[in-house]
Amino acid sequence: MLWKTGTSLITAATAAASIRRSQAQRSAPHQGLVTAGSIVRSWMIWVNACYHTRPMNTGEADVGVNVSNKHSVFFQQIAFNAEAVSDSCNFNAYALVLVGDISHQLNSIYRGGGLDTYGLDVGYFVTPEVIASIGYYYQHGRFVSDSGVLGRSAYEISSGVTAAVNISYDEAFNTRVSTDLKV
Repeated sequence: MLWKTGTSLITAATAAASIRRSQAQRSAPHQGLVTAGSIVRSWMIWVNACYHTRPMNTGEADVGVNVSNKHSVFFQQIAFNAEAVSDSCNFNAYALVLVGDISHQLNSIYRGGGLDTYGLDVGYFVTPEVIASIGYYYQHGRFVSDSGVLGRSAYEISSGVTAAVNISYDEAFNTRVSTDLKV
């Protein structure tokens, strides 16, 4: 749904694509999504906020360690994002802030912890269908505190269908490469 008042826009549609970040964190349900935007000259400016829950379902350890007492746990976070988009580039600043328990016992051996993440991405529209972006992020949690860089190349195959390749590097998780298809 989209409402327009003068030059201000407010949408109740999901803003998952606008709330970028964290490779593994993109699939969680959004609750309490708030999105507001405005068109200023040739820029669209958006501010988003929402609440996420992230399940972590643990199974067998894949390193040959026998574990027992397996738990499925939930991490909770509030996501904030401000994004500015023009015809040629975009800027995206974001924060993912944990609420509630930040670490959980996953089984008889391992603990898992969530991360607060803060970052800035800058993108350039190479063509109307191709966008390349780079970014910097800082992540902090009970077990990790470091920063990293990321890159993304996305291609809009057709209206509403986008394929992308992502790469990121930080000392905690080393190099990660992923792909996604958004419909």
